[in-house]
Amino acid sequence: MNSKEVKHEKTTVLYDDDCPVCRLSKEVALRFDRTDTLEFVGISSEKSSSFGFDKDVLNARIHAVSGDGTKTSGMKSVILILQRIPAFIPVVIGLKLIDIIGLGDICYDLFARNRYILGLTPGHR
Repeated sequence: MNSKEVKHEKTTVLYDDDCPVCRLSKEVALRFDRTDTLEFVGISSEKSSSFGFDKDVLNARIHAVSGDGTKTSGMKSVILILQRIPAFIPVVIGLKLIDIIGLGDICYDLFARNRYILGLTPGHR
């Protein structure tokens, strides 16, 4: 590998592929993932079971597994995912601040519990 080349490890994202907001978020993330470091696995797929999470746990929150095998969920997963996309670094800074003051998972869980309601927007199924 050339000394100027940077090796990007894949981050696997386990997401609710029945959720319109989640599917839209996946599409946006992949559109901006210029370094091809994200792999999305829907929780309804058989592959999702290979990560060792209970189905109810997967259904409650987003999960991510970094290239070194570190597992995260909720806001920490959102931050891990967005850190992989340079265009979202300003958003990451804000989310990290929210997480540091202890509101990260509170905000994330509020969003996650209401994701199907939020997905009922015109043009998205």
